[in-house]
Amino acid sequence: MIAFPVEQILHTMNAGYALYEFITDENGQPCDYVFIDINPAFEKLTGFRAVDIVGKRITQILPAADAIHFIERYRPVAFGGQAMRFEKPSINMDKSLRIYAFSPAEGYFVTLVGDITEDTHYKQELSASNELLYRFLNSSSDMAFIKDHEFRYIFVNQAMAGYFDALPDEIIGKTDFDLLPLTAAKNCRRTDQKALTSGTIVNAEEKVGERIYESVKFPVQLTSGHTGIGAFLKDITANRRNEDYLLQQLTRHSIFERSLTMDFDTLEGQCDYALRQAMHLTECQFGVIHSYAYDEMKSGSDSVNRITRVSHNVDQALLTEQLKDLWQEMIKSPQALIMNDFGSSHSLQLPAGTAGHPIINNVLSVPVFFEHHLKVVIILANKENGFSEFDKNEVSLLLNSFCLLFAYRHNQALTERERNKLKSIFNELPALICEFLPDSTLTFANQSYCDYFGFYNQSMVGRKFLDLIPVEDRAGVLRSYASLTPENRTNVYVHKVEANGQIRLLEWRDIGFFNKMGAPVYYYSIGLDVTEKTALEEERDRLLHQFEAMINNHDAVMLLIEPNSGRILDCNPAAAEYYGYNRDELVRMKIEEINMLPGEEVKMLRLQALEKGQRYFTFPHRLKNGDIRKVDVYA
Repeated sequence: MIAFPVEQILHTMNAGYALYEFITDENGQPCDYVFIDINPAFEKLTGFRAVDIVGKRITQILPAADAIHFIERYRPVAFGGQAMRFEKPSINMDKSLRIYAFSPAEGYFVTLVGDITEDTHYKQELSASNELLYRFLNSSSDMAFIKDHEFRYIFVNQAMAGYFDALPDEIIGKTDFDLLPLTAAKNCRRTDQKALTSGTIVNAEEKVGERIYESVKFPVQLTSGHTGIGAFLKDITANRRNEDYLLQQLTRHSIFERSLTMDFDTLEGQCDYALRQAMHLTECQFGVIHSYAYDEMKSGSDSVNRITRVSHNVDQALLTEQLKDLWQEMIKSPQALIMNDFGSSHSLQLPAGTAGHPIINNVLSVPVFFEHHLKVVIILANKENGFSEFDKNEVSLLLNSFCLLFAYRHNQALTERERNKLKSIFNELPALICEFLPDSTLTFANQSYCDYFGFYNQSMVGRKFLDLIPVEDRAGVLRSYASLTPENRTNVYVHKVEANGQIRLLEWRDIGFFNKMGAPVYYYSIGLDVTEKTALEEERDRLLHQFEAMINNHDAVMLLIEPNSGRILDCNPAAAEYYGYNRDELVRMKIEEINMLPGEEVKMLRLQALEKGQRYFTFPHRLKNGDIRKVDVYA
């Protein structure tokens, strides 16, 4: 058998080694221990030299309190055969040590000591980085979460916890089916599964209750080896409502513009068109329109109807009979009515199951009076979530417009009195409407047009509207309406105008009117301000592009800045590459060393971002090579 030089091995290995023997008192109780042997690695790791401690008791080396602590710790090892591992800082040196203690024989024990200083520093830095990450995520008003491979929450930020009105620990371990209504939970699970199975980023809109959220979901590799789901969710309800409002305005605007160029041979055709457009505008299920002849219009119950039209999806006879009394009520009262609680208990509601008759859940009725006489009554029914005052106003505007426009199309040769009626209704419409000659001289401008450009009513007549347009855009606008012909009477374009000292964007729909020779006589133009809509679309596209760049391996330049001092706490590789500094150089700098604005101004703007008063800036930044760059900063 080979005899190994054990002592040589112990004294040359990198791990610290020490052998101890316990000393007992007169009662045989362990009360102290003696250093028997240590190796050079032990000296290097602990700072104790062999010549100073070998042969000495621990109570002779350390203060009494520290010595008693070690005696109590190692006694179960030497006399009970209980091995142990623990970590602690060295007594004499700035090191972190991992110690393994065991007993080779009763009354003796050995410690093997390893240097884990770097590991400890790494863990501390990792913990600090994680804390920064948590603070970063928790400072956002957007919701963020991570789910495991079984779709259980393993992390939620404060915004997400606030949505559920719970503490983060109360959400961890649960699924959406534990927290959300069934339909919303199914929708969330569907997009989770799509991101997990596709292995790509999935953008979606998810509705929970009355709120709409834009979600960005992506696969995340978990420490367990499984793949989970990470996500950011932003509440876009207000944006969607604004977009819906703009869309409804554009829809009515489009209906109004199309009606200007349509010819109707019969009153039935006019009523059918008006009913279809009103149903489209309010998104209801069915409706009835009741029109009175011009020479038969009366305000009492003896009014003689000229024609009644019903949407194609109901039985006309049943619905007309059911709503006959309701019509009489509306004839007596010139007010529009909204009944969102019509219900099966209403006196006018037919029994459920009546053949060919739908159950009415809610009703909007709008009468239109012309020269103090009832001209049209429209009844719309069964809109999801009920009708609103906005629906009532939109339908009223639409029908008033139709009444006047249909009359205009019915009689091409309007008298001056009839022409004033047309203009008076135009003055009630929110759209910008004007009439102008081929040289752009205005012959009529409705109240909305005058208010928009800051002029008194009709004070714009005689002016050339081209003077309101920036010089660089005038030629294009002139070419646009001058290109109209009797065969192509309408066009749509967007251009800038100056209104009340501001440059705004207007979408215009021009309609040309020509004589028998095909020469233009005058034009009508209908305008809608699309400044906010265009800016919203541009901002949305810009933010989407920025967000995609950030999540694609963090290619965007990002700096983490301490707001009060301006010290750069961290940066991503893209920032180091952009500014020309390495990471160590950047984290020793302040943002004032890069931002070329005065220091006090930079600090003021930085604190505004901290208080969420301002999120976007443009700054001149200096690179390491001395170049000055203008950068957009999002805080």
